[in-house]
Amino acid sequence: MKGIDLDCTKRYPWELEFADKQTYEMCVEALRRDGMLLENIRWDELSLSEKQIFNLYIIAVRQNGLALEFIENQNDEICMEALKQNELAIKYVKDKKKYEKILRFEYVKDLIAIILCIIILVIIFISIFIYIYFLCGLVRTIILLFSCLFVFNCMRLSTSLK
Repeated sequence: MKGIDLDCTKRYPWELEFADKQTYEMCVEALRRDGMLLENIRWDELSLSEKQIFNLYIIAVRQNGLALEFIENQNDEICMEALKQNELAIKYVKDKKKYEKILRFEYVKDLIAIILCIIILVIIFISIFIYIYFLCGLVRTIILLFSCLFVFNCMRLSTSLK
């Protein structure tokens, strides 16, 4: 298809596949918009340096980690960028065991952060009820506590029904 140039690729990145002649700049623009277009690059027609190839890989996986599927020569930086963007990219990593340990560590860090947030919320919740107890008395505090628990259970039920 004729008429596919850099400007066309910026507006319609999927047209890269049909360009008579692909350029490095066209590939960069297409990959910035859709990393999966890495599959459509005609590597044999381009005379790219290793640095340019690496840059295309990085651009692609930062936009869509699943573009790792189309990268034969994976290294740590490319794999980590892909996994940062999308943890599901692990299925395309050549050395899965190495990165599964890293991902497990990330899950543990996230879990610890969630637990700390819950602890802080519980402390705040208890502080509020102690304050209300001294302000309003025991009966009103118990009524308020049960009301909050009722609302919480209703919210939990409504989200589980979706």
